[in-house]
Amino acid sequence: MVVMERQDTGSKSRSVLIRAERRNRLYIMQVKITSPACLLSKMDDISWLWHARYRHLNFRALRELAAREMAEGMPVVKTIEQVGDGCALGKQHMTPFPRASAYRASGCLELVHADLCGHVTPPTLGGKLYFLLIVDDHSRYMWLELMATKDEALRHFKRFKATAELELSCKLKAFRSDRGGEFNSGAFVEFC
Repeated sequence: MVVMERQDTGSKSRSVLIRAERRNRLYIMQVKITSPACLLSKMDDISWLWHARYRHLNFRALRELAAREMAEGMPVVKTIEQVGDGCALGKQHMTPFPRASAYRASGCLELVHADLCGHVTPPTLGGKLYFLLIVDDHSRYMWLELMATKDEALRHFKRFKATAELELSCKLKAFRSDRGGEFNSGAFVEFC
């Protein structure tokens, strides 16, 4: 039997949220259906009501709809300079990622990007909790180095640099990161 409990943080009371019995690898729950309830929503200002009905359309556009009689039964909406919190948050948008970057490397190892990611759960079979991802800007080829701790980043980066330069017969020219702490250590800056 599975029982999920909720414990209030302020008190020591506990209440059972879900109680289920397991049969043939399935959980069977007895659910009590409650009678439906009618909830009332009321707005005092008719302008805000129409604003909500039109999915938070701006008030200038609502006035135009009313003036042109494009919505049946819609009264003339008065000017409202106030903006609701939901409107401001809902209308925010992010600038899209550019389709092409301003700079693109013309040769291998001219520019590499790196980022250290983790703490990964669950750990790998070998007990590694972090990984260092390195991407060549020109070829988009990726190298992945698994690490047990973050402080191994410099050792793995040195190994990557030596191997890549030997295999590609060219030198690493530029390194770009998110300026995370693992790349700002004194030893890493000195190596670079």
